[in-house]
Amino acid sequence: MGGDWRKPADPAAIEKRLKEDTNHAIKAVCIVHNETSTGVVSDVGAVRRAIDAAKHPAAPAGRHDFVAGLDRLSPRRLGRDVTVAGSQKGL
Repeated sequence: MGGDWRKPADPAAIEKRLKEDTNHAIKAVCIVHNETSTGVVSDVGAVRRAIDAAKHPAAPAGRHDFVAGLDRLSPRRLGRDVTVAGSQKGL
């Protein structure tokens, strides 16, 4: 499922797609939490709730811009066990 990088992830669309995936072919839901260049911020907690509401086993995964999103990173609040972030975007 694709998305528009200029807009935040749509939890309702994610939940709908996961409910349609009755064979559980989807293994992970990957989103960008926040992106400095566009200012877009996705509601990771709402995406986690959408996965739970769909009763789907897909693992939530996300990319964070650590410097810009530091204040928004709370693994417990976001329903995660681990959060990994980096301060560099280059290789």
